[in-house]
Amino acid sequence: MTLKDLLRNQLNEKELDSVPSAFEIIGSKEKAVAIVEIPDSMKKRKKLIANAIMAHHKNIKSVLEKKSARGGIFRTRKYRLIAGDKNTIVMHKESGCLFKLDIRKVYFSPREGTERLRIADIIMAELLEDKLTGGKTTELRNSETIDKTAELQSKSEHETRDITEHKKKVLVFFAGIGAFPIIIEKKTGAQTTGIEINPVAIKFFRENNRLNKANALIIKGDVKKAYKTFKDYDHVIMPLPESSMKFIKQTAHCLKKGGICHLYCFAKDNKTTKSLRRTTQNDLTRMTILQSRIAIDSITKSGTDLARGKIPDLDSITTNIMKDIENTGRKCSIIHIQKVLPWGPGIYKYRIDFIVS
Repeated sequence: MTLKDLLRNQLNEKELDSVPSAFEIIGSKEKAVAIVEIPDSMKKRKKLIANAIMAHHKNIKSVLEKKSARGGIFRTRKYRLIAGDKNTIVMHKESGCLFKLDIRKVYFSPREGTERLRIADIIMAELLEDKLTGGKTTELRNSETIDKTAELQSKSEHETRDITEHKKKVLVFFAGIGAFPIIIEKKTGAQTTGIEINPVAIKFFRENNRLNKANALIIKGDVKKAYKTFKDYDHVIMPLPESSMKFIKQTAHCLKKGGICHLYCFAKDNKTTKSLRRTTQNDLTRMTILQSRIAIDSITKSGTDLARGKIPDLDSITTNIMKDIENTGRKCSIIHIQKVLPWGPGIYKYRIDFIVS
């Protein structure tokens, strides 16, 4: 039953057309928070909408209304409590891990859960490739790769322990409450490090580390200053699409030769880009193994000539990445582009993977 169905006897048809078709839920079966966007035309009805949500979803104890976009150095947004409990701390379960958080004070998005698993898959696949090739980068045969990947992913943790014994080093910039580093550690056995500037997020990160019996190294600080301590990482993850491009220098410092950065950004949707045309089979040798599980989304024209704000297209982003890496005295190749989520008309959140030499 949809929210509109629940309110059909309490609102007129015009009002029903303005009722939100979806809302975000963060939490558990015991206690959750709903986050809803209320159009201006329905402000006087928002209490009614919130009560309907809680009546239908008994686990939802608070309903919050978005009041701002994400912003500031802590990447949080302003919310207003429409109905329910003022205590909005919840326990959220994702990929077999538990995360305690208060969405009013930290950044977290359950919509990114699939992407966190994708990165864990990439790292696990790399571990398998290392085992199959003795650590040498070679172009694996597709059939063998796919079969071995499927075999690995069907095995228990005990059976794959010999593969995860060789621990990858993974550094997460803007780590928030620890979702990326904790899930990656639990899924792959990697040695993970997370850097976060928000003191409230750090508090939850430490608690989540304990909850999940994880051993992520937690660093409170600004990435622009804290990065200098860290070198020779296999992977650096930059899950801050608004400003990840400002941290290319720090990424180059932290990655080992042959290390991979996973950079998130916002970009205009456009026709197949030069960066994808540059992605030859040789560039993809380290990623061939992923084809059995990870769908590589094609980048197609959206049909709109969008010039919204200062959102760049993928061509300019990938060109700037390579230039910025070269300015550090190193080189890089774009090896994969993943369309992650729609963000607005003609705008998507992308993940760009590039390997640094």
